[in-house]
Amino acid sequence: MRMLVLDHFFDQDIEALRDALAPGDAIEVLPYQQLRAEALRSLPTQVSSGLEAFAAIRGTPQHRRWVERLHRILGYEIRRSGCDVVVAPSDTFFYVRDAPPVCHAHGVPFVVVMKETTLTDETMRTLPAALRRWAPPFADAMSVCSERQREFWERAGADPATIRVLGQPRFDLYARSGARRSGPPTVLFFSYMLGAYHPTGGLGNAPYPAWKRLHEETCAALHEVAAEGWRVVIKPHPQQDLSETMLSALRDAAGNVSIAPAGADARRLILEADVVVGFQTTALIEAAVAGKPGLQTGWD
Repeated sequence: MRMLVLDHFFDQDIEALRDALAPGDAIEVLPYQQLRAEALRSLPTQVSSGLEAFAAIRGTPQHRRWVERLHRILGYEIRRSGCDVVVAPSDTFFYVRDAPPVCHAHGVPFVVVMKETTLTDETMRTLPAALRRWAPPFADAMSVCSERQREFWERAGADPATIRVLGQPRFDLYARSGARRSGPPTVLFFSYMLGAYHPTGGLGNAPYPAWKRLHEETCAALHEVAAEGWRVVIKPHPQQDLSETMLSALRDAAGNVSIAPAGADARRLILEADVVVGFQTTALIEAAVAGKPGLQTGWD
């Protein structure tokens, strides 16, 4: 089995898939930036703003140019890699919406290993209808983390026969790792974008981002814990915009506070922690899988 895998912040799952390969199997990685950049050379920039914007340009000369270009680019990668399957972490990205016909023309299926694991109630309530209208699922097969995810994608229009609940490949590391770390007690905080998953789009009580006060209060509490001798590790979200001023404030608030690289492997940080703190994050599920206490922040 040879897989061509689109990497969109998907490296941990790709690593886990590699670990599960049989002798002679192989994975080749296609960076998402390659397809996205090529798509934006042919398409208007607004296609990246949402599902409806991309649906609106389908069938236009610009869209036809992109489809022709995608056949050349992805077709070349399929032939070069000799892959048996093309794998993506989602089929909602605008630059993969025309990928299945390319795959089928080369005799390979298009499969989604869904990287998302959690869903807010608001997302569950509003997004399936939009997906069904503007970007219905079309993968030949899809693996998801949970029954809730299965329900979400079925509501969005996926054929139930194509969906299997298998968990996440990246979770396998927790089952294999039994080592206990040494050193001072450690609390790991998964930082987040200050408007993430908010129904207003993050504006909250404008002009302040929705979760700004919550984030500040969480950091203040963590600094108190650090002053008591705990080691505090703050892991930014990979897409979070942290200014140097904010980073400096977090670092300097207590000598035991450190900032992990945004691209650090969250699994290994969890394994090295004694307690995991987060907000609307899969990391709390992963902490439970790893047998670590988890704390969801919020207000009364």
